[in-house]
Amino acid sequence: MVDDEDIKPRKEREPISLVCLVVLIVASVAVIGAFVNDNILNGDNDAEAASGSTVEVDYTGAFYDYYDGNGAIFQTTVKDIADSTSYIHSAGYVEVSSYSAIKFTVGSGNYLSGFENAVIGKKAGDTVKVVIPAGQGYNAADTTKTIANNGFEVPVQQKMSAAEYKTLYGEDATDGTSIKTLYGWDANVTKNADGTIVLTNMASNGGDYDIESSFATVKIHVDGIDAGKIKYTLSVTDYVAVDGKTYSDFHDSFDGNTAEYSAVKMVRVPMYDATASKDTGNSFFVYIIGLGNDGSFEYRTVEEKYNIDLYFTIKVVSVS
Repeated sequence: MVDDEDIKPRKEREPISLVCLVVLIVASVAVIGAFVNDNILNGDNDAEAASGSTVEVDYTGAFYDYYDGNGAIFQTTVKDIADSTSYIHSAGYVEVSSYSAIKFTVGSGNYLSGFENAVIGKKAGDTVKVVIPAGQGYNAADTTKTIANNGFEVPVQQKMSAAEYKTLYGEDATDGTSIKTLYGWDANVTKNADGTIVLTNMASNGGDYDIESSFATVKIHVDGIDAGKIKYTLSVTDYVAVDGKTYSDFHDSFDGNTAEYSAVKMVRVPMYDATASKDTGNSFFVYIIGLGNDGSFEYRTVEEKYNIDLYFTIKVVSVS
């Protein structure tokens, strides 16, 4: 079952600038107007789900398209889908606590309304697909900014808390080990007596490194190493466009930037901010959502699931 805390309603988020949070299907706002495809597989149980019914379902949520199309899975309760290499996983994909159907009461508001209402009229064994449009799913304030593709830097000796390390790398730090960093180069791990972690970044001056991405080829070129800092340029190629749209299709202004931005499927990259709060850490993820005709990037700091269409495939397991 999904953890109890994973199914509590949430209010609209403030901009998230330092961490990438867990993707959930928890309700954040009331949803109307979700587009539901007709069920594609009929069951034999005559009980149809209605408002107030208790249902159990398996689901797979994806961005941009359904998971079996060209979508990127952000969460699923189906282990075979989670483990399959045939499907794209989003950058922030997080496994559920256990691969089992979730149970809810239709109309309870514990989940997105479009998700709950999609099962109305369906029976055990039915599968239904639903699109929940951006603005009717998970909402957050717009954190969109633009930035040049060069002038980035990260310290050779990168100090962080144990919690920050685990957020970035998904596991606890082990003293004396070597890891592949988010930037593509190796680093040695030192665990201090006070619990803080130091990564000694092993980048080479002039070196080229790859950042893992589902929707683009992302490379870092180290321009120089000076005064304890690694300075680099970021390049994004072979990206996947979003329906041929440009940034101006989604926003009314460019915040003073006259470049035209082609909208791309989100590309997650790490960044370092020396001025960030020591309580939350200096390293965080940003999501490139547009490529400018002048070589610059458009990016946001709020995580993937916010302000974007959500595609759910829901299999009804039981109705009572």
